[in-house]
Amino acid sequence: MVTGCLRPLDDLFTPAELARWGVGSIGPTMRSYAMDGRQWALPLDAATQVAATRTDLVGEPPGTWDEVRRLARRAPVALSLAGPHAFLTFASVALAVGEEPAADPDQLIGDDTGLAVLDLMADIDALAPPGTRELNPIGLLELMAGTAEIRVNCVSPGAFPTAAEEIHEDPDAYRRHVLDHQALKRRGRPEELASVVSFLTGPDASFVTGQCVEANGGWVMA
Repeated sequence: MVTGCLRPLDDLFTPAELARWGVGSIGPTMRSYAMDGRQWALPLDAATQVAATRTDLVGEPPGTWDEVRRLARRAPVALSLAGPHAFLTFASVALAVGEEPAADPDQLIGDDTGLAVLDLMADIDALAPPGTRELNPIGLLELMAGTAEIRVNCVSPGAFPTAAEEIHEDPDAYRRHVLDHQALKRRGRPEELASVVSFLTGPDASFVTGQCVEANGGWVMA
């Protein structure tokens, strides 16, 4: 068995640096990478579970998981179950029905809550359209968008200047690093990002769907 392959970040950074990054992180994201009193990773981004509804097909979106279960009996409903998303869906449903996962460090979830969540997920999944179980959230959105005049696009911004840069150990060095890796040797402006979003949501982009527009000053070109 191979051991000693990972080093905790406590060995690489000072307590002050880790504390500063913790203050700049979102919610408990920094703590989620700590175990046995050591810091094993840093939060680079944050994600959350969301729901998408074709109101043109089903009417008002469901407001509870019981309503989702009932909706699945009359309209196509799919859960995000591919890869890690199955557990993320499980955790979000558990929280919605009243129990926060891992609130007890010795138990992920209570037996009654866990079984109830699994029963609900299995019930919905049994009625899901064929092939949706293997799709990640992006794939599910593309499937939903491809069935009518509904478009799904995204914007992937580059390193636009934000206040979060100031938590960097050397903000000036970070800014130089950004420019060194961009084809355009300046930082982006918020209105430039907004104009891309405005185009994608406007009538001039009515035939554009399933695209990811990179507004990053040519980062991938540098």
